[in-house]
Amino acid sequence: MATEKLYKVNIIGLHKKKAMLLDQLHQYGFMHLQEPTEDMQSDEPLPIIETISSALLDMKWVIENTQKYSKIVKPTFSNQSQGYVLGEAKLLMQGIKKKLSELLVTQKQEKESLEKLEARSNLLKQINLPITANIDYPQITDKTFTYLVSLTKPLDTKHLKNKIMFHESQSHAMISGLTNDLDEVEKLLREHQAKVIKLDAITQTKEKELIDLELQIQEHSTNLSKVEEKLSGLSIKFYKRAKQVHHDLSILHERYEVPKSFKRTQKAFYAQGFLPVKQFPLLSQAASKLHMHVSVEEVVDGPTMLSNSGYVKHYEFLTKMFGVPKYGMIDPTPFMSFFIPLFFGFMFSDIGYGLFLLLGAAILYKKSDEEQKVFKDASVVLTTCAITTIIFGWLFGSFFGNLIKITPLLFDPFTNAKLVLVAGLVLGLIHLNLGIILGIIDSLKRKEILQAFINFTPFILLQLTAVAYFKNTKLGIITTIIMFISFYIRGKLQGLMDITGFVGTWFSYARLLALSLATGGIALGVNIMAEQLQQVHILGPILFVLVLVLGHAFNFLMNVLGSTIHSVRLHYIEFFSQFYSGEGTPYKPFTTKKIRETL
Repeated sequence: MATEKLYKVNIIGLHKKKAMLLDQLHQYGFMHLQEPTEDMQSDEPLPIIETISSALLDMKWVIENTQKYSKIVKPTFSNQSQGYVLGEAKLLMQGIKKKLSELLVTQKQEKESLEKLEARSNLLKQINLPITANIDYPQITDKTFTYLVSLTKPLDTKHLKNKIMFHESQSHAMISGLTNDLDEVEKLLREHQAKVIKLDAITQTKEKELIDLELQIQEHSTNLSKVEEKLSGLSIKFYKRAKQVHHDLSILHERYEVPKSFKRTQKAFYAQGFLPVKQFPLLSQAASKLHMHVSVEEVVDGPTMLSNSGYVKHYEFLTKMFGVPKYGMIDPTPFMSFFIPLFFGFMFSDIGYGLFLLLGAAILYKKSDEEQKVFKDASVVLTTCAITTIIFGWLFGSFFGNLIKITPLLFDPFTNAKLVLVAGLVLGLIHLNLGIILGIIDSLKRKEILQAFINFTPFILLQLTAVAYFKNTKLGIITTIIMFISFYIRGKLQGLMDITGFVGTWFSYARLLALSLATGGIALGVNIMAEQLQQVHILGPILFVLVLVLGHAFNFLMNVLGSTIHSVRLHYIEFFSQFYSGEGTPYKPFTTKKIRETL
């Protein structure tokens, strides 16, 4: 329930040993590094970083130009030395750079030629006008001009009728006249949004020109295909290797750039960070071998490392999505691991849907890997939610609604909605009071005894007052007076508003009833529609199956989403508001393992 206990660590060593320390810290992956607060000169990245950066750019260039022709690959962690990785990068560039550069230049040339030829061919096909050979368009001399234009709408040339020669097709026009009238013609073109076409002279008839163009297009298309075939072969040979080298270089780049957060003197460096207490012996041993001085301090305010194991650890990503607790404070993850599946199953409550969710969780688990830890965690969460959904479906007697009839082990929620509401509100009260207790514990941890009394006693008195009225009216009046005084002390007039706020928060748990009935109600509605449509002549059986499949698929997807959102919401808003802020600083270990832990 508490966060991991940490040491604040100070390391002093000689510059010549710095790279070896970084190698070990990066491989161990247990230390959270930070910039020391001492007023000293900031350190610099290791000189090798420039060579690594250059190699990274080379690998990025290779990947960008070969990934189009290769399957997506995921590099694996190799933990190779800088010498090996840089050697691999050099060998790879020797093997591919010249060939790839030449092919890319040829590819660009062929594409440009092909685009020009296709554009000219398309233009000639569109222009159904008497184009003269050996003339560039537009043609402008001292005395005459000839324009080819593309039209968005017909040109109104009545006022130029005696001044120009005009030939018009469906979307193009040819205009000839004296240069004295050119300004007036261009004004007309602007008004009609006509665009002047540039066309290099043809040396023969348009029909023969099109035939020649088609032959040239085929030739360049063939050349381009050959170039891309060679690029594909080169990519298949080098792409996977380039991805792996790029991955390894990225790790080395991060490793040797870290000294920017260190301090330095002329001969030594000073590093500072945090690590779990249980890992200190390993660091101490490594530092001793490198002849470095290590000292530790007790942590009062530091980064937060969640400390859960087994089943509960899979729920940590939900806590991290909201925000981690401050160092040494209560971690809500264990409580979420119990109540989220409970609330989810209560709201979804159907055996059939639970089985489908179980199948989805199994597929997600199979697709997840070590680097995508969040998906593995989500699959475990969904599995537990699927199990509670099946259990509540059994308790409430729902298997795709009433499609498969089973006897409720407890009761039918549609005939006992009041009991479901009461059960939901009781669960809500337990949940909120747990939050209040955790809030008291958290305040006591911070040694804020008076604040614990002022902040949380009023809510306890509010509930005791309600109980007192059932026992004795006079006792209820006395506790009411005490309760109002406590709320006033808590926040004066605004504190009194917290009474209705708490009651409103409690009634938020009525959503457990609402979503439970919604899931079952929609399922029943789908089944009724399917049964009615089954009576349709000939198409009845087809419509019956279609409505069942689509209707239950829709209900499944909508209520999985709804149950997930509201299960999490009851924690983030109702539960956390009692004791939790999530304002801690996440623990970020300096590690080679890049694991995605949140959505």
